[in-house]
Amino acid sequence: MIKQVLAFSTVLLLFLSLTACPSTKSIPQEDPSKGAIETVTNKIHATFKTGLSPDKLVRQLEEYKVTSKGPTSRSKNSYILTFDPSLIEPEAFLNKVRSAPAVLEADFLVQKQQ
Repeated sequence: MIKQVLAFSTVLLLFLSLTACPSTKSIPQEDPSKGAIETVTNKIHATFKTGLSPDKLVRQLEEYKVTSKGPTSRSKNSYILTFDPSLIEPEAFLNKVRSAPAVLEADFLVQKQQ
């Protein structure tokens, strides 16, 4: 009888430890319907001060072949800027955009891959 109780207790303990293990429950499962996130280093998402547009900045940085791809949000005054990464390192260009007086914030464009 004692052997049966010990065997049952061992099986029960093993079952409970496997079902309650936090390491197996916390592993995130990648949802195949969601695309991967990609940072695009030759495109900058910049938010400008109210009433200002990227036109002046584009002219100031024309040596890097900067273009404005139009507003992404008119209410936030945000634009996508592209440039030629063969003419300047992406981080250096991002720092130039961030330091412009007309820019509130800027970062590399992040987009979802399909």
